[in-house]
This record gives sequence, structure tokens and C-alpha cells, in this order.
Amino acid sequence: MVGFGFVGTGVIARKLKLAVERSDRAALEAVVSRDLSRAQAFSAPHSYDNLQDMLRCPQVDVVYIATPHPMHFEEAKMCLLAGKAVLCEKPFASNLEQVKQMVAKAQEKQVFLMEAL
Repeated sequence: MVGFGFVGTGVIARKLKLAVERSDRAALEAVVSRDLSRAQAFSAPHSYDNLQDMLRCPQVDVVYIATPHPMHFEEAKMCLLAGKAVLCEKPFASNLEQVKQMVAKAQEKQVFLMEAL
């Protein structure tokens, strides 16, 4: 079973949440939102208002990033540094240099990194 952690609770995150819940190979384990009550309303076993706290959750294998675009690079970098696989909504990052840094970190940490469409 692959444990998912979600960063963000918006419309697109809710759509992927439904797919994860229907899967027999994946489980929603954690969610982080700037507003803890929104994270709690997402109905994951673990709710956080701080990404670093969620990244310490041992049940999270893959982090799905569904926050506003300008936040993608920093959040993805934090996840990769923590050794978590990343599925990041488009656009992946704001510029090519950020994408190169993300790919390099994923290769260094030997973790999966993919842009979601």
C-alpha cells in the first residue's frame, strides 16, 4: 500500500483524493493546509498545518502538491529533501532552473518526481 500525503485541499486535491480512496493500492494518510481546520475537514488520518510535520509522518510515501503555483518549488524541494516521492501539479515550477534543481535533488535522493496533469 502506498501512503499519500496531500499538500493543499482545493478542488484538484479533492478530485485526486477520490481516486486514491477508490484504489486498493493507495491510501490517503495525511494532509497539510495553512488552515488546520481545512486539513481536518479533508478527513485524512493525520492533519497538519505545517509541511515539515507532515513530512515526518512515517505512513507518507508520496506527497501530492496541489497548492498555488508559486509554492510548488519550495514545497517539492522540502519533500525531496525528506526522501519523499513527489507528484506536483502543473506548472512544475516557475522556471527551468527550479525544475533542474528539483530533478537533481530527486536523483540524488533516488526518489520519484513527476508533474501531474
